[in-house]
Amino acid sequence: MKTKQLKAMEIIEFWRLIEFLNQKAFPIQNMEDRKVQLSKMEELNQNKLTIFEEVTDQQTIKEKIKDNEKLNEQLPITSSDFHIVVGRMQRKIIIDTLYQEFKDRETVENNTENIAMLAMKVNSEGQYIKESLRVSPLLWGMTVCCQYPNKLKTKLKLEEYYKTMATIEAHFFSVNEAENKITVKLLNRLFNYIVKLFVDDYVSIEQKNGVTYYNNLIYTRFKNQKEFDKYNDTLENHSELMISFFQSDFELVLNKLKTTNNQDDFVDYVTALHDDRNRNELENNRKDIRQNDDLLTSMLDPLNSPKGKWPSKHSPVLMQQLAINAYLQQEGKIFSVNGPPGTGKTTLLKELIAHNVVERAAILAEYKNADDAFNTISFKDGSKKYRGYDNEFNHFYGLKNDKINDFNLLVASSNNAAVENITKELPDYASLMDGIDSKETSEIKELFNQRKQETELSFRVR
Repeated sequence: MKTKQLKAMEIIEFWRLIEFLNQKAFPIQNMEDRKVQLSKMEELNQNKLTIFEEVTDQQTIKEKIKDNEKLNEQLPITSSDFHIVVGRMQRKIIIDTLYQEFKDRETVENNTENIAMLAMKVNSEGQYIKESLRVSPLLWGMTVCCQYPNKLKTKLKLEEYYKTMATIEAHFFSVNEAENKITVKLLNRLFNYIVKLFVDDYVSIEQKNGVTYYNNLIYTRFKNQKEFDKYNDTLENHSELMISFFQSDFELVLNKLKTTNNQDDFVDYVTALHDDRNRNELENNRKDIRQNDDLLTSMLDPLNSPKGKWPSKHSPVLMQQLAINAYLQQEGKIFSVNGPPGTGKTTLLKELIAHNVVERAAILAEYKNADDAFNTISFKDGSKKYRGYDNEFNHFYGLKNDKINDFNLLVASSNNAAVENITKELPDYASLMDGIDSKETSEIKELFNQRKQETELSFRVR
């Protein structure tokens, strides 16, 4: 295996570990919801309210949810999920333990933020929901690091984490869900088990003071079905402590790098800043458009602009257009655009998609009939008629001109926000038609109004 490829795998493994050993802070109710929950007002001026309550011996979870007359009357609909978080400890304890294990010294960081040690989901009857148990991935990861310091690539994996969760679940819960009522006694047993398994043998006696028992039942109430439909699917998942969005992707990429050739573009991207020679070359090739007016003029030349335009009342601003044109002129297969939230990255993506649609249309327009663009391809390994997988549908279709596939676009972003935005906005028919029917596009629309022409119009796209 090439040295560069090994370095890429090392870098991605580091990213994977950083991503894995990550966990949000212990959930805290916001002040506004807290005031409303504790208030004695007869009438609540709320459309929704997120409840935080301690599970106690005095009431079952079912009673807590259903016995509050004021909330039941004014906010009668409850969220789909009911979360329970148990135990809290300072993040610094885990950081210090890892430092002691691998560096033999204490960290200078003084992070007193608390994290949850354990979480799960229950239903409105207070019964445990199967496969919802989560131990703090940071706490679990610390234990793995201490037990298997030389086997992190195989032991500190998502698959191993879920195996541990399944083992703990089987130890505490029955296969019969009706028997899995959550009580304070059970939560205490779970907490003590987690402390014994993941804390006692690894955390110093002095730092165990930062490990405390605590529990919270968290759920949301809504004023009506409309509010439920609007917000329920976007509520924070407090019991999902494993928030590693990219973990399975990292594992997929590492496996691909081990088993698949021709990954040069990706390897170059990952290792771009690995050695001084690469860094110096990139620095020498850096272009400062503030110091080079000719470069700016050249890149913004109309001949370098996309052939398509997303229907919108507004055109791209200067730096958006610059990024669009730069993308169209670049020869590499990977292109990166950076910018804070709200700077127009999603808008920029729509312009590139419009360009790709037009480029594809230009190729497809060369065919007289739509069917002419496809080849009929037979299956090779099926057990049905003509080696197909179905007697009726025993072949599939492929594009004759593979150049059409050059206009595929794979979009990725650091926090998935731009990707989520574009997937929501592309199918938005009403917004699309607003752009097409806007006053600003009416002049262009009239150019293609065939009813106003005395003769039939025909077009050929080159």
